[in-house]
Amino acid sequence: MAAGQILTSTLTVTMATYYSKIFLEKARLILRHDAFAQKRGVPANNGKVVNFTRHTQPAVATTGLTELSNPTAVAVSGATVAVTLVEYGSYTNISKFYERTSIDVGLKEQIEAFGINMGESIDTIIRNALVTGGGTAQYTDASTSSTSVASAIDASDIRKATRTLKKNKAIPFQGTQGNPVFGSLVGPEVAYDLLGDTTWQATQQYVNPDPMRRGILGTFFGVEFVETNNNYKPNSSGSGGYVTWIFGKEAYGVVSIDSEDVTSPGAAQLVIKDSGPNDTYNPLSLWSTLGWYAPFNAAVLNSDWIIELYASTA
Repeated sequence: MAAGQILTSTLTVTMATYYSKIFLEKARLILRHDAFAQKRGVPANNGKVVNFTRHTQPAVATTGLTELSNPTAVAVSGATVAVTLVEYGSYTNISKFYERTSIDVGLKEQIEAFGINMGESIDTIIRNALVTGGGTAQYTDASTSSTSVASAIDASDIRKATRTLKKNKAIPFQGTQGNPVFGSLVGPEVAYDLLGDTTWQATQQYVNPDPMRRGILGTFFGVEFVETNNNYKPNSSGSGGYVTWIFGKEAYGVVSIDSEDVTSPGAAQLVIKDSGPNDTYNPLSLWSTLGWYAPFNAAVLNSDWIIELYASTA
């Protein structure tokens, strides 16, 4: 089966294309944690392991060359992070009786729901990889742990985070205005505080974020912020702070099969199946199935280029 194709015995090509489109569109609406990832697509029949290699920067050359004499060779070391594709998916049984009586014509609403489910699932996998991979922890106020922070995020916290990334020689991204920026994923609670910060409000009159970028809030002290409602809170049921991630380029990576973007027709698959005449598991053809399938994985590539900024909310 070609990637992105719908498996079914009854849908026309036009309807299959339509359903695949709305399924992937719903997934893209939810997916945010891939916004600043280094993305790799694994061609079919090329194995399931992808190696990301990170090289150290050679020492700066500050001594002039001697005429007719070669300089001394410098050593460049590298670290490799191997990421193995993992299969993910989910499905549901849809009864024949439901299909014949439901007002959900053609199962459009269920297909949309599974598109959202796939987007949330993949987004959470990436988020969990960031949590596991770690980074440099930073806390608002004078706190020393994620559970004791009591202050909201402000401009000084952003400046401190970018200072650390710069000292660690993190590579910036090209921002929506073409200028070098670091990337940040921020939850709605912290986004609310940022948007109410007077320094933020003063600086935003000079920037014009591209409205086509998914969930972009704006650029602030050299950091471009993308909002997610799937943000991480270590103590989800109690006190403590939310994590705002701030990244350098190539700090983490995602891999999927056949395409760099897992929510494209070249990677994820919407699968709809009807019971066939020889299906002994479903002898009365009482149900069909609807689900999604995606080979995918994510990993931190350089924890020195990730800031975990813990902040409470105002």
